Amino acid sequence: MRTLRLIACLLIGNTSLFAAGFEQFLAESGVAPITVEPLFTLQNDVESFAIAPPPEPSLDVPAGPPVLGESELPPAPRSDRPAVSTVETPSPAIVDLRPPEFSLDVPWLQVEPSWLDEVIDDHVLIWQSVTDSVTTVPRAGTDFGITTIGFKVDLTGDRGPFWMQGLFGWNFLSGPTTAAVDAQTYDLGVEFNYSRRFNDAWGFALSISPLFSTDFSNNSSDSFRLTAGGLLSFQADEDTRLVAGLTFLDRPDLPFIPIAGVKWMVTDNLEMDLLVPRPKLAWRFDQNPERESWLYTAGEVGGGSWAIERENQMNDRLGYRDLRWVCGVESRQVSGSRRVLEAGYVFDRRISFYRGTGDEKLGNSFVVRWGRLY
Repeated sequence: MRTLRLIACLLIGNTSLFAAGFEQFLAESGVAPITVEPLFTLQNDVESFAIAPPPEPSLDVPAGPPVLGESELPPAPRSDRPAVSTVETPSPAIVDLRPPEFSLDVPWLQVEPSWLDEVIDDHVLIWQSVTDSVTTVPRAGTDFGITTIGFKVDLTGDRGPFWMQGLFGWNFLSGPTTAAVDAQTYDLGVEFNYSRRFNDAWGFALSISPLFSTDFSNNSSDSFRLTAGGLLSFQADEDTRLVAGLTFLDRPDLPFIPIAGVKWMVTDNLEMDLLVPRPKLAWRFDQNPERESWLYTAGEVGGGSWAIERENQMNDRLGYRDLRWVCGVESRQVSGSRRVLEAGYVFDRRISFYRGTGDEKLGNSFVVRWGRLY
C-alpha cells in the first residue's frame, strides 16, 4: 500500500513539474497561458463528475437550425397498410336466377300469319279431299245426309318445305232414297305437299294425293282417284298478296276448281280474302308467341266422290257436292296448323252418278265441323 502511495506521489509531482516547465516555455515564447479547469474533483475519495455546460454560441457563428415546436413538427409517415379494424370484407355477389321478362309488344315475338318455316299457309286453299276433322251435314228432312270422320297422320313431320301425310276418311251416308247404295264409304291415301318462297315476293305450293275412295264392294279402277293442285302467290306490297292456281279433283260431277283472287290484310287484326272458291273475312282477337286466334266467316265448296256397287252388282261412282257459308273460330299454330270450330248453312246440294240414273237436287241443310286444316 505504501508503495502505491509513493508511486502516486511521484506521478503527481512529476506532473506538476512538467506543467511548471510547460508554462515557463509558453512565457518565454510569448504565448498566453491556457487555463484548464478540472473536469472532476475528488472529495472524500468519491468521484463526483461536474459536466461543464456547453459554451454559448457567438454572434459571429451562424446558429444551427431552429428547434421546432410540437405543433410545428412534420406529421409522421403513415403506413400504406390499413389497420385491421378498418378493413371491410366485401359482400358476396348476388346472382339473379329469375328468367328475363319479355314484352309481347317486341316485334320478333309476334307470330306472323304467313310464310312460317318456309311453308306457305295458303296451301289450305288447295282442295283437300280428307280433312283432319269431324264434319256432319244432317239429312234435315231431305233425301241425303253425310257425316265424315277424317284423320291425317304426319309421316315426315311438319317443318316444311316438303311434308307427307297419310289420309283416312270414314263417311256415314243417310240415303239417298232414289238409289240403293251402301251406308258407308271410305277414303284411304297419301298426301304429298311442297311449299316455299322463291324470294321476298314470289312463292308457290303444290299438293298431290293418290286416293282409294270406295265402299269396299267396288274395288275396280273407279275407286282410284288422283287429286292435285298448285298455287302461285305474289306479294304485291306489305298488306296485299295475289294468288292464282288450280285444283284437279278427278270427280265426274266436279273435275276441277280454279283458285284466284286477292288476300288483303286490311289492318293488323283484319284479314280479307277475296278469293274463288273460298272467300273469307277474319278478325284476330288474340295473339301470343305460340298461336293466333281468329273469328271468321267464309264460303267454300264441299262434297266428295266414291266408287260404289249399286243394285244388280253394277259398279258406279257416286258424287256429292254442296256450297257452304260458315262462321267459326280459328287457332293458327306456330307449326302452320289451323284448328277450327265452325257451323253454317249448306245449300245448292246435288247427288250425281257416273253411269246409272238417280241424279237428284237436294234440299238445304246445315253443317258443323271441328278439326284441323293443314
